[in-house]
Amino acid sequence: MTERNILKVRGIDRLSAAELRLFIACADGLGFDPDWLGCVVSFESAGSFSPAQRNQWAELDAKKKGKSFYGAVGLIQFMPGTCASLLGLEPTVRANCESAMHRFEAMSFEEQLSYVPKYFAPYKTRVKSLEGCYLGVFMPDAMGRAESYVLGQRNAEGFIGRVYEQNRGFDKNDDGNVTLGEICSTIRAVRDAAGGRRLVVEAGTPVVVEVAGDGDEAARINAESVLASVFETSTRMVGELMSRDTADSDPDLAVMVADVKKDGEPPELA
Repeated sequence: MTERNILKVRGIDRLSAAELRLFIACADGLGFDPDWLGCVVSFESAGSFSPAQRNQWAELDAKKKGKSFYGAVGLIQFMPGTCASLLGLEPTVRANCESAMHRFEAMSFEEQLSYVPKYFAPYKTRVKSLEGCYLGVFMPDAMGRAESYVLGQRNAEGFIGRVYEQNRGFDKNDDGNVTLGEICSTIRAVRDAAGGRRLVVEAGTPVVVEVAGDGDEAARINAESVLASVFETSTRMVGELMSRDTADSDPDLAVMVADVKKDGEPPELA
């Protein structure tokens, strides 16, 4: 393999040279810019690049309700039903989903990475940009829509209301709507926050070299501000969730957008 390089997004330096080569090869196989996939995994895994990374909302929901964890896991936050489907199990059977979810979070980095192309198979020809790559994980049905398209709305009933509650951190102007543009600007901020810094994987060696960035410093600072705002809102939401008294009145936070979009209607609440 010749010398390759990839954007130094948050957490990607946790990977070894061998893992970075596998990661870049995975993106190449999909026909994606490796930087796109790096940004998506960085954001989805909270910078851990860990196959065992659990969705924080599902963990909090389980803890509050005294239930076992049931939610998204891993590099691109595979939902339990998705895990089951990828393993050839019937995804409408809860026991299959739970078993598959635990199998996924117990995988090595290399093993779980091998399922990323399988996940993207139905969408990869539609992915033409960083934003498209992220929407392939977040909500493929939104790919190709205008950035003004509303994905979630505050206090709305049904699916669009649940999308808002589970993604309030994206409502940057606090207008009660989560738009496609707000989703896309966040993943762009992950890219810009790297400031153009790159990791170079030297051919035939275990050496990874960091290369100083040539990115716009003002853009980098603005991107970090955008991400800080998203994370601040998320932290506040965690506090609100944990301070509520009645667990039974809460929507099940383990039901995330990624499963809803595949079948066209919300999955059954746990």
